[in-house]
Amino acid sequence: MINLLNSFKPRVEENGGLFQSLNPFSSIGENITSSRALAHTCVFACNKILSESIASLPLVLYKKDGKNKEKAKEHPLYNILKHPNSENTSLEWREMMITSLNLKGNHYTQIIRDGKNNILELMPLDTDRMSIKRLEKSKELVYIYKYDDVNEYPLKFEEVLHVKGLSLDGVYGLSPITYNKEAISLSCAVEKFGSKYFANGATPSGALSVAGTLSEDAFKRLKEQFEESYTGLISAHKPLILEGGSTFEKISMSNEDSQFLDTRKYQKTDIASIFRVPPHMIGDLERATFSNIEQMSLEFVIYSLLPWLTRIEQAMQRDLLSVADRADGYFIKHNLSALLRGDQASRSELYKNYIQNGIFSINDVLELEDRNPTDLGDKRYFPLNFATLEDIHNGTNLKNKEVKNES
Repeated sequence: MINLLNSFKPRVEENGGLFQSLNPFSSIGENITSSRALAHTCVFACNKILSESIASLPLVLYKKDGKNKEKAKEHPLYNILKHPNSENTSLEWREMMITSLNLKGNHYTQIIRDGKNNILELMPLDTDRMSIKRLEKSKELVYIYKYDDVNEYPLKFEEVLHVKGLSLDGVYGLSPITYNKEAISLSCAVEKFGSKYFANGATPSGALSVAGTLSEDAFKRLKEQFEESYTGLISAHKPLILEGGSTFEKISMSNEDSQFLDTRKYQKTDIASIFRVPPHMIGDLERATFSNIEQMSLEFVIYSLLPWLTRIEQAMQRDLLSVADRADGYFIKHNLSALLRGDQASRSELYKNYIQNGIFSINDVLELEDRNPTDLGDKRYFPLNFATLEDIHNGTNLKNKEVKNES
């Protein structure tokens, strides 16, 4: 098996993805590529929140036996998920995966196997270099990886881990950036306007009036001196020195009149909605309060992270586990308990209820809190005044029978 990463050459220019048919240019002329979108503060923040949150979760291979499950430490894939390759940690690999999904709608990883079909490494691939073809006769999908400007390398379906987002054809995921280029382009334009505005002194521009007509040399000299001395943040609010009866009159609107700040705020919320990230997680605390911020964080786990986690888990089980492995009860799962613990008081009350009702043992709680187990901590407790209706009925009949016999 060829490791394609060993054949990499530097990529000069991003093409927006070989699979994208939409024009990356927006109505206002911005070329919204993945790199350009990621340079936007809000897009960068949304991707960082999603990628780091998901990549930091434990990803574990389990084996189910009846109603019980346990970590499948004897399976080779168990350690591969923790150490995917010699160059990337598990966090880095999955962080790249989520970033690729957020920006391009697809992620590809080359599955490197030995002669016995055992997985040796999982090497991430550049999404922009990949295209997919369906063979006419067999109808099988073949992945074509272009690892330089000329050479292409075909990969079989079973040699690629392909995680995709929302799809229209079941083959390619849709790029959120390309399909929402107008909203991102508008926000980029607002940022660019703000940069130019403050670069010119963050004060209203105006008209410089001169009595009479200036010669070409005098006009050029006055223009150069004025721009050099009175534009830009460093020169802001300097007193004007005018000559020859010249006057300066402000003519532009203020920031408030042009609703510049309101537009930036709206675009920030609009982009956050594309990635389904709560605005308070990217610094917009306008609608966040002490009473609702915990609920909003819980909704982030349920509605933002869980769909991505399910996509990743199902794709890995399809591409990394054999049919025999799945039949034997092996499955891949993220551990969400760390994100769902809540604050310390709520967590303590939850553990108390779980222990009192026999759901958790003391050692179960200690493991969740990253503490060592204790002796006899595997016992479970249940209140003695709790019983099933059947037990109550049998106990009552038994008591009545004993009373009758005594009499």
